Amino acid sequence: GQFPSTQSLLKYKYFISFINDYARFTILTFLNSKDQAFTAFQNYKPLTEKQLNQQLKCLHSNRGGEYTSNKFTNFYKDHGIKQQIFVPLTPQQNGLVEQKNRTLLNLA
Repeated sequence: GQFPSTQSLLKYKYFISFINDYARFTILTFLNSKDQAFTAFQNYKPLTEKQLNQQLKCLHSNRGGEYTSNKFTNFYKDHGIKQQIFVPLTPQQNGLVEQKNRTLLNLA
């Protein structure tokens, strides 16, 4: 997501949240640019797998270029992760993420 104003107090322009559907385990990472999303995901994967003692099997995302880049696509293939992309204009498919992001922005 993007902060409503230009930057956060710590000068970040974006944030990315990863939410485990089953456990609702959530990691929020602040980003200066969207190209940092891949590194954030690389950090999230082992952390969530260790915390929940489960392998990451699927990633649901929107059609954002940060999730469909060659880096991400190759990473999915190399780690056996299925990618599911939400259908545009169907917020009910990513309601959990939208709700979490609204909550996070309200807290910020």
